[in-house]
Amino acid sequence: MNIHDINLEKLNGPLKTTLSYYESFYPGLKFSNFSNFVITPEKSYSARTDIPVTYKNINLGNLCAIIFAKGDGTGNSNDYNLSQFISNLFLIYSANPDSVIPRKKEGITYEGCFPLFSVSPIGFKSMFALSLEILGVDKGETKIVSLGKIGQDAETYAKALEDQIDVNLGIYVTTGNTKQGKRFGDPHSIYYNPNTPDALQVAGFLAIKEDYFLANDLSLIRELIND
Repeated sequence: MNIHDINLEKLNGPLKTTLSYYESFYPGLKFSNFSNFVITPEKSYSARTDIPVTYKNINLGNLCAIIFAKGDGTGNSNDYNLSQFISNLFLIYSANPDSVIPRKKEGITYEGCFPLFSVSPIGFKSMFALSLEILGVDKGETKIVSLGKIGQDAETYAKALEDQIDVNLGIYVTTGNTKQGKRFGDPHSIYYNPNTPDALQVAGFLAIKEDYFLANDLSLIRELIND
């Protein structure tokens, strides 16, 4: 599938529905009105819209809702050059190699991924179904490596699409610090591996910047992500 296989305006309804479930599941979390998805040819992913977010009346910024087609990713070549990485499967499989190149998360204290929904080739929308890869770099910064998955493994994801079922919601922390103070997910990119079943995957990303913590209570975010 690609972004031209679907009417983007028809995704507003499912997006509102999934956001309302997050609001119910996480009391205090509120999403404001948003514009239609816009195709993003200048990016390594297919489309996006930004959604203002508050938690217990504190402004958290915008949830960036992104549509991924196969081979799409959030990477770019701003922080690393493609030539510095040893060729590996992620680069071989990607039609746009820049999409897999991890980005540094300077100034970001936490970043969370909200699985929203996936659209199957026949048009079924599976709520909260997602199967994306988190990619990082090794210690020598010579190779792109997998840091884990967001959502379901490929087999479970395929079953959700084929059986037309929804899955459980949840927030995945993609960048942050452990209780021991160890940084993780910096740098990283999020990637739709072409080996994953075909669909359009929709995910929201919320980056909490350092200046938030200068003005607000850190415990609010830890409460939200159950840290």
